[in-house]
Amino acid sequence: MVIPYVAGSDGEYKTEKPGSCPQGLEDGTTCTVAVKYYRSRKTGPEIRLLVVGCENHGIYFTIYPPGYSPYSRGKWAPVAEDGSLISDEGVKVAQESDAFEATLFSAAIDAARGEKWPESLSPLDRGEGAGIPKGVFQTQKRQIKLFSRLFGLESCSEKLQHAAAEELGISALELRDYAATIRAGPTYRSRAAGIKKILQNLPSTPQLAKRIYKLGSLFGFWGSAHMWTPPPQVLMTSGLVP
Repeated sequence: MVIPYVAGSDGEYKTEKPGSCPQGLEDGTTCTVAVKYYRSRKTGPEIRLLVVGCENHGIYFTIYPPGYSPYSRGKWAPVAEDGSLISDEGVKVAQESDAFEATLFSAAIDAARGEKWPESLSPLDRGEGAGIPKGVFQTQKRQIKLFSRLFGLESCSEKLQHAAAEELGISALELRDYAATIRAGPTYRSRAAGIKKILQNLPSTPQLAKRIYKLGSLFGFWGSAHMWTPPPQVLMTSGLVP
């Protein structure tokens, strides 16, 4: 579940507990959600994440800040912890494709401008710090193909492609043209070029992360994406399209 986090006067990021759990949303039963604790993760969000539990359904779940999905190592969208758009300089602005360099889409952004990740990394390269490679070439290719599927650029039903185009804010015809270009020469660079064009045209609104969550649900990257948006406190679910 995704809920915005806000920094307090002490610098700690906090969020609120939702009024429902995912199971309660699905079956319409009453929930009693309680705060359990905040935990840190080795990868992904750099802030501590709230873990809550529903006493009625006997389940625990983690609250993620906008832009992240469970188990993701990085953000899917260039948004701050409170869900607002950010640029590389940290200023809240309407994004261009380069703003996605700090997201999971960096593999495609790099490839689109001719930057190929190294074939292998030495033990020293695997540390932390500026200038350290993001991964190896096989990882870059795998991620690019994954993003291509997320945007409906790979083989899929016409109905699914129409739904993807609607979320991306482009016409179905334009999306089909991008996909046709990739089919004519399915290389990692052709896929990356199509992905970059889509990122450049994504509507610059606070709903950007939600669009990507819905695309992930459409193409089976995850199940329904739950976003608790205060105020008003409404739980929005993104479901699969047949």
